[in-house]
Amino acid sequence: AADAAFLTLPSGVFRAVSVPVMLQEIELGSVQLAHALDEHYAAQLSELSGARTLIVSTDRVLGSTLSADAVADLTLETLQTLAAGELTTIAGEEYAVRPLLQEESAAVYVLDSIDASARPVIRSALQTMGGIALGAFVLAAIASLWLARTISRPIDTLPGSLTDMTRTRAFDRP
Repeated sequence: AADAAFLTLPSGVFRAVSVPVMLQEIELGSVQLAHALDEHYAAQLSELSGARTLIVSTDRVLGSTLSADAVADLTLETLQTLAAGELTTIAGEEYAVRPLLQEESAAVYVLDSIDASARPVIRSALQTMGGIALGAFVLAAIASLWLARTISRPIDTLPGSLTDMTRTRAFDRP
């Protein structure tokens, strides 16, 4: 079985894995591999998961695929609340947070922006509502024109009818 641990060294934080080398039933030794927890590792995890990645060590960010504004907005309190794996607001945007790897000295989190996920759906709904509103205005304009013509047609014919009445009837005789 492989043992994994985070190693904090002056040169950085590493995820180390130790795998025993066995020959039949005898352990000959072990192979130790370490991978730096940095921007490159964060980018690889983000590519695999399809979400943003944040790697932190106690009180500092080691690597991230979040925007520069979001990383600048991270405070010590925000970093401490990430371990709960709930919703958090970073740089005015709401994120769903899930811990991927976590030990005392370092942690790796996967974050997905709820606002960014909802943006296309909201845009589509607003476009649909705009189309419906435009259609309603066009129908209202057509109905208004029809009603105006229906009402004005008798009024337009009234002067002609009065002229015909005055021509055919003599008002000087009772």
